[in-house]
Amino acid sequence: MCCERVGIGRNFYYGKDARIVAGSAGFAARINVDPEAYGIPPWRAERYAELDARLQAAYQLVASPQTKTPVAVREKDEALRAVRLEAALLASVIAAEATVSDGELIALGLLPRPTRARRAEPDEAPFVSVAQVIGRRVTVRITARSGETRKPIGCVGAQLFVFTGEEPPSDAQMYRFEGTVTRKTATITFDNDVPSGATAWVSAAWLSRRGKTSPACNPVRVTIQGGPVTIPSGALLEAAA
Repeated sequence: MCCERVGIGRNFYYGKDARIVAGSAGFAARINVDPEAYGIPPWRAERYAELDARLQAAYQLVASPQTKTPVAVREKDEALRAVRLEAALLASVIAAEATVSDGELIALGLLPRPTRARRAEPDEAPFVSVAQVIGRRVTVRITARSGETRKPIGCVGAQLFVFTGEEPPSDAQMYRFEGTVTRKTATITFDNDVPSGATAWVSAAWLSRRGKTSPACNPVRVTIQGGPVTIPSGALLEAAA
């Protein structure tokens, strides 16, 4: 989640005393002009104005060396706590009022509502290369682009597709879905009935956290070698390398 902050970094009731005191004065004045426009009952706005008046008076006492006493400091601290508590409660009420704009929140000394930044869906196909062929086991490497090793931001992995035949089909539905891999290297095991020397084609598409897929890459050709396999056919293994 990404929160936009325009002009302020935190709500006015956080920070140094001087900032809170100044912010509270403006907050009290604004909400008492038309409390119901902010979703606040008039009596709550009036009560906040009383808390703010107490804070302003207490702060003035400690601002002067002649009147800054331990009792005055304690009174100021108590007034600050009361303002913080009530301001936080009112802030949640105001933010929940749909008619209050982010600009009005900022004018009150509050942060605008957080906005969720949507991650861009993958729009580029991955790059697939054949790393190794041992018998009927083909290891492929899937990267963002040639020379890069990381998945695109927002992607959980890549979906692998395989077709066995001399030429890659133009119909994507003719490819067999092998599975989803989360690492950059995966090993595909071909069935024992695929003849030695057969041609296969491997393609891949990125899969985002929202379940969206990128365009599939151009299929990569691979020649299957001989020898039976002893692990279940069609098993897809991932490697860390």
